[in-house]
Amino acid sequence: MDLAQFKERFNLSPQPQNADRFCVPRQVASTIEYRDSAVLIPIVEINNQLEVLLTQRPLYLKHHPGQICFPGGKVAEGDTTLEDTALRELHEELGVIPDRIKVLGQLPIQHTYTQFQITPIVGVLDNLENLTIDSNEVADHFTVPLTQLSHPSNQQSIKVKRRNIEIEVLMINAQQRLIWGVTASIIHTLQQKVGLNVI
Repeated sequence: MDLAQFKERFNLSPQPQNADRFCVPRQVASTIEYRDSAVLIPIVEINNQLEVLLTQRPLYLKHHPGQICFPGGKVAEGDTTLEDTALRELHEELGVIPDRIKVLGQLPIQHTYTQFQITPIVGVLDNLENLTIDSNEVADHFTVPLTQLSHPSNQQSIKVKRRNIEIEVLMINAQQRLIWGVTASIIHTLQQKVGLNVI
């Protein structure tokens, strides 16, 4: 799939109906008070291949230490929209100014057990040049081909109990790293949206 096909599929396809399959189920989410947040899913074309830019959180952070994630965070004063939040966080964490991102739209909201309500914003990044990493928020950053994230051999799910409810947790192996939790759930939803393989 090239960038033009990706954009077309993203713009024309309906939103996935089971976006909460690998995160907090709707019946639980409706009983919890959440804090609004947003993440930016940067898609970048490298050598005619679409890749996803991901970051790893430092181990000392309070929420989700050490986990693989997308640039993002809580809504801050001055953010007019959730898109503003995602773009601001991308700039703070990786030094990418908003002009370098072409926003395509958003995916369904995801809920976490740490009481965040996350709106995933999908955007195309012009290139990986001139990134300025904030080491206080980002321990590492890397890209993974979208096709690798989507390959069934790199995905598996397990069932666990949270708050006496059995849920599925998706795990994705990529670049010798484990992506799981809400980040894996968002990737799965994106794959559904653009018609890639999903488990």
